[in-house]
Amino acid sequence: MSEASEYTLPSDLRIMRASELYGFLADFAAQESDIVLLGNEVERVDATGIQLLISFKQAVEAKGHQVSLNNPSSSFGEVISGLGLAEVLGATVSS
Repeated sequence: MSEASEYTLPSDLRIMRASELYGFLADFAAQESDIVLLGNEVERVDATGIQLLISFKQAVEAKGHQVSLNNPSSSFGEVISGLGLAEVLGATVSS
């Protein structure tokens, strides 16, 4: 099994940055390895950004690889936990 690739998510995961985020995630989805998303820099997120992350995770897992979300910022962690999506995104959120 190959080593996981890491990608630091940008600070802004809102709809106005969706095209840019999609491009980065599409490049990573094409890789043949597990992927670790680092969420420590995320300051702003909306439903569009979360949907892109979920779709990305599903696409990578359909190819037989895993995606995890490590070290989400406190605000990002609160949002995904509050929505009940931490597990869906493969995130470990501090309480």
